Amino acid sequence: EERAVRAVLADVGFGLPREESWLSGRGEVEVFCAKRGHATPWHTDFQENFTVQLRGRKRWRLAPSCETHPLRARAEHFEADGSVVEDQAKSRWFSGTAREERREPTEIITLEPGDALYFPAGMWHQVESLDDDNVSLNVSLMAPTWADLVCGAMRHVLLSRESARKRVTTGPH
Repeated sequence: EERAVRAVLADVGFGLPREESWLSGRGEVEVFCAKRGHATPWHTDFQENFTVQLRGRKRWRLAPSCETHPLRARAEHFEADGSVVEDQAKSRWFSGTAREERREPTEIITLEPGDALYFPAGMWHQVESLDDDNVSLNVSLMAPTWADLVCGAMRHVLLSRESARKRVTTGPH
């Protein structure tokens, strides 16, 4: 999986061209299997996504988002994790989309076996399985942000100073 993700990252020009570095980006490969009638709730992802339909058909409902560079996904299944909910709220606040809600679909696409779909980070989508034995392959990619790059560089500068390597403690040390 890691080798395939790195190859795709390089092909699409995500991240910086460095081997085995967080600056080269990251990603994951997932296989989704479902039966007829299964549908995901409306949500967004924070990665760039490429989906290939392998078996069966899926109906995709898509709607744009005002958030062009999301830091976190907006998805119901994250609501139990307080840290993710906080990150989602910060992401929406920073991007000025704190009050944005899902919109009505502007595009409806049915993927057949062999079809591929690219949908960008932040796009609202809902997916419904139309057939039994439904299988799709999803490749999610994420390049580092400029904030990641600057913070990483600042960390290296600070760690070159002994005073910055001192441990943070609450007691006298």
